[in-house]
Amino acid sequence: DLQYDLIILRHYLEHFKSPGLIISSLKRFLNNSSDSSLYIEVPDCSKFLKAKNPLFLWEQHRQYFTSSSLHMLLNRHGFSIEYQNIYGSSIEPSIATLSRIASHAELERYKYLLSNPKINESSKLLLDLDFSSYINQWKSFFCKSLVPKLVYGIGHNADRFIQLSSAHQYLYALVDSNPLRKDFYLANCPLPIKEHIPFDSNSSMDILLGVHDRMTTVLRDRLQLKFPHARIFSIFSFPPKS
Repeated sequence: DLQYDLIILRHYLEHFKSPGLIISSLKRFLNNSSDSSLYIEVPDCSKFLKAKNPLFLWEQHRQYFTSSSLHMLLNRHGFSIEYQNIYGSSIEPSIATLSRIASHAELERYKYLLSNPKINESSKLLLDLDFSSYINQWKSFFCKSLVPKLVYGIGHNADRFIQLSSAHQYLYALVDSNPLRKDFYLANCPLPIKEHIPFDSNSSMDILLGVHDRMTTVLRDRLQLKFPHARIFSIFSFPPKS
């Protein structure tokens, strides 16, 4: 078999049911040199878990990671982490990890540490989370709001939001400034994507921003100037109480 000094898996592991098998199988493709490394990058769902926000869930992802769960996965399958960092907090955060094959002494230590029931229980955090509050509060908001409602910024987060909250029943329009998305449809949603907001500047409406943090403030200010009577919210937050 060919052997390598560096193997890179970037946004790959989360798409498989058994990522541990993939990690274990890669050991035989790394040189035995202490300089050989495995670089792994996966989405970090920590921010969403803390907020009890389900928008990180995606049908194409079979696994979800935090920095600690990825650390444990690598240790469990024979790797020692040399470097780990989280970046991209203003978009969808990612965990970047650089690892090497663990020594025998490290493997014994990991085996002992991972046998701790408290560590194994912490890795099941996702299974115990309840996202019903987020979903139900948005459904309640849609029922109570009497003005036209639209989602601005149509990506996979907006798609998940619409599916989970059944928002398509209440929305007047889907809008995205990217002309390449114009007249396309989301699954199970009868509304074509428009390039521009179909209301004049004096209209009252609720605009739900489907963009990430780095764009929210800029876009909110720009839309508020153009539509001073609109209320503007982010789908990454809970809806207003009233």
